[in-house]
Amino acid sequence: MNSGIIKLAKYFLDKNYFYLDEKLNEIIKNRNTKNFALLINQASFFKYKSELIFTLDFVKEFFNLKRVFAPQHGLFPITQANMITWENYYDQIYNTEVISLYSKDGLKPNSKYLQDIDYILIDIQDIGVRYYTYIWSIFYLIEEATKLQKEIIIFNRKNPLGKTKEGILLEEEYFSFVGLAKIHNRHGLTIKDIINLKFSANKSIHIVDFIEENEINQKEAINYFIPTSPNINSIETIYFYIGFCLLEGTNISEGRGTTYPFSIFGAPFINEIKLKKRIDYYKHKYNLQGVEFIYHLFKPTFDKYKNEICRGLKMIITDKNKFKSLKTACIILKAIYDLYPDKFYFLDPPYEYEYTKKPIDILFGNNLLRESINNDKSFDKLINILL
Repeated sequence: MNSGIIKLAKYFLDKNYFYLDEKLNEIIKNRNTKNFALLINQASFFKYKSELIFTLDFVKEFFNLKRVFAPQHGLFPITQANMITWENYYDQIYNTEVISLYSKDGLKPNSKYLQDIDYILIDIQDIGVRYYTYIWSIFYLIEEATKLQKEIIIFNRKNPLGKTKEGILLEEEYFSFVGLAKIHNRHGLTIKDIINLKFSANKSIHIVDFIEENEINQKEAINYFIPTSPNINSIETIYFYIGFCLLEGTNISEGRGTTYPFSIFGAPFINEIKLKKRIDYYKHKYNLQGVEFIYHLFKPTFDKYKNEICRGLKMIITDKNKFKSLKTACIILKAIYDLYPDKFYFLDPPYEYEYTKKPIDILFGNNLLRESINNDKSFDKLINILL
């Protein structure tokens, strides 16, 4: 993917000074005498000419790297979601200390891992959906680093979903680790945009933007999607995740534990024929476009209904430009509630270290979905306010 770190690569690999600014010149000058830390994960590759280069390899070669921080799921994501932590370790292959920002000790870095650092370099691929926690790990790292007056350099990356928005603005009352800024469910922003919502006055932050595609060779501009976490394995999965992450707040399986996470849904008590008929009714009523539904049975190997047969549906996107994932997910939850009011329910906390508010509320952005699902008129109003 296109990352701002390409500007450094142009200098070190091609001796191209054109893209350097004052801050980049500063860290180049200090690269052997100052200590650097890096926040990345396995998707932190950038395409340079004909190669995909791992940011960790690049920084280790040219900078005095002291340690690496990594977000939820790990440096090489192997842990699953929702409070399944991973702990600090020393990576023998990369010969570096790896510090967890999703550990049993909390979501913020211990100050002892920042004391000896002069510059923190951040190169993380976000996916454009508010509940994806990587951006909020950046928030917490910035807050702790700022207390110690550390310099932070963020290499901005493109939003793979572009600038389109879906859903509602998160209300401050529902801030949590799945949302710490007033942005939409599908927010249409880059990391730079989100960071500037809170930290625009922070002089210790320097953001290096990516090079626009019309400024570089077209061959270098090809976007390669590298899976960013265990269940986000393709661009298409992200489109489903926008809406169907909401199912994490319910007793309906969102397909975790299968090879189709977020594109399938179901439960042992569902009749897929009846459900499809009910969804078709709402599909017509609310002019739902860009998606079709086919019958699907599945048996998760972990998560909800482990080793049980779930009956439900699989979604097929027919037009990404017309597919409204968040709206679709809300309609499906309504259809399931209509058919199974005594079997469907919203889960109680904890969820992503929120112990008081309902998971569905912090995911959706307020309590309107939960409060309107049993009232047709209220649900009509809800659908009408969704982007």
